[in-house]
Amino acid sequence: MRKVIAISVVLALVAGAAFAQTSISGTIDTRIRLANGSTAADDVTIGGPGVADGYVQLSGQDADGKFGGLVRIRANEGEGNFHRAFTWWQPIPQLRVFLGHDLDGKFGTDPLTAWGFHQGAEGYVERHDWDFWRAVFPGNWDGFGLALSFYIVQGLEINFVIPTGLPEWYPGSSSNASQTLTYQQILGSLRLQMNYAIPDLGKVYFSYIGPREDFGNDGIKNYGQIGGSFQLTAIEGLNVQLGVTTYLENDKNVDNSSGQYYPILVGLGMHFAAGDWGVKLRAAGSFRSYAGTRTTTDSWRLRPWIHWGVPFTEGTLVTFNVMPWYNFGALAAYFDIGADIAKPAGDTTVVDPYFWFNPYIRKSIGPGSIRAGLMIGVDSHANDANPEAVTTFSIPIQFTFSF
Repeated sequence: MRKVIAISVVLALVAGAAFAQTSISGTIDTRIRLANGSTAADDVTIGGPGVADGYVQLSGQDADGKFGGLVRIRANEGEGNFHRAFTWWQPIPQLRVFLGHDLDGKFGTDPLTAWGFHQGAEGYVERHDWDFWRAVFPGNWDGFGLALSFYIVQGLEINFVIPTGLPEWYPGSSSNASQTLTYQQILGSLRLQMNYAIPDLGKVYFSYIGPREDFGNDGIKNYGQIGGSFQLTAIEGLNVQLGVTTYLENDKNVDNSSGQYYPILVGLGMHFAAGDWGVKLRAAGSFRSYAGTRTTTDSWRLRPWIHWGVPFTEGTLVTFNVMPWYNFGALAAYFDIGADIAKPAGDTTVVDPYFWFNPYIRKSIGPGSIRAGLMIGVDSHANDANPEAVTTFSIPIQFTFSF
């Protein structure tokens, strides 16, 4: 991998003579938990993933700004895998063609509830589930394929995707392995994401994600996921987004009698800032059903591939968290507190909550930053193997430097 990075840097320097705009950048992200334990375990451990991220990124475009490309080589990924690798062509201002894959994601409709909520170290220093919030606010695409983006009217963006590959974190897939589709399968794989910015008011989002199945398949259970949301930005200091998404069921093949429902998801995101302080809130509900019966924290979370046969649990799921923050100048402090509550249908006694308390700080040092926090979780899920509530704790630390 060192040789690959060295050769790539040399090639980028040589390419600088041919490209009008060429850039080299990189990031190192290291993490460790100083303490990690629970009331169900006797030992407290220290450790972590080590290098969570380490990459060199090369990008460039021609002198006219009509053709370009980008590649991100990660030192902590398997041989031959690239986190980002794509080319783009914009022959006219109204059309942009993308070919490749971007695991950072494209065409997302979740600016307030995904990366925008914690802005770094999601799932480590802070608690976050990418798949869940991108199911609540659908649109994000991080597989391989061809995308056409149209900018026909000012404020309107139309993104049309023909996906022929899956992200590396989908089951049984590889980020650099494309898939072959028949023309009968294409209709069931297409994706459409549109958004329209309304001047002085906000932004409207609409997404359709095909089920990746042949529409002619008699066994198909849904015809895709459809979702819409509105983001209000007209009030100074306040940013609010409300959305609804669901699946287009094939009633003939969905067994509602056994709880095989597709959920209706409702989501809310809100950010308020006033000078050096502010508060962020996000909440979502999954109604009619949610994915699986929770046996461990997060196992009931709704996954984008739910239509691939993941079992359903009929009932309701509600999750929310609120995070006040204050910037002291030398550092910024955050206090995230939230809960997940699962309620199976037909059971008047079982409510399955999980609570978390997550104070943390962030200190910026030039192009780098340090994050450190305390994560406390209270899992009250009870079953034969786990008859009592379990409290977990960890002290995560993250060092990040970009160049």
